[in-house]
Amino acid sequence: MSLTNQITVVGNLVDDPELRFNDAGKARMTGRIAINDSYKKGDTWATRTTYMNIVAWDGLAENCAQSFVKGDRIVVIGRYQESQYDNASGVRSYFSEIVCNEIAGSVKWAITNMVKSTQAEREELANA
Repeated sequence: MSLTNQITVVGNLVDDPELRFNDAGKARMTGRIAINDSYKKGDTWATRTTYMNIVAWDGLAENCAQSFVKGDRIVVIGRYQESQYDNASGVRSYFSEIVCNEIAGSVKWAITNMVKSTQAEREELANA
């Protein structure tokens, strides 16, 4: 993995992760996270929220969809990617997302119970 384009963000899931499978059976999880940033505005504190799209593939996608729900605070490590496409009206549209290498629950304000998958389960996911 190249470290030249690596991003780490901490935020809350805006919705439940959405898990889909393509025609080849490859798992793809998509979601959005809200990243809150506090800053001083005059004599008071204000909050700015940035929303980022996230995508994960294969076993990471399936584990994420089973592990997290709307509102969960997660740590995402991945690469930032911008893409473009022509929509149905022929207008060029742009979007950005984080392609995830790692996703974990934040334990800053919560506790977590991690259950490690067995070797057989990991092999099954890898061969799916």
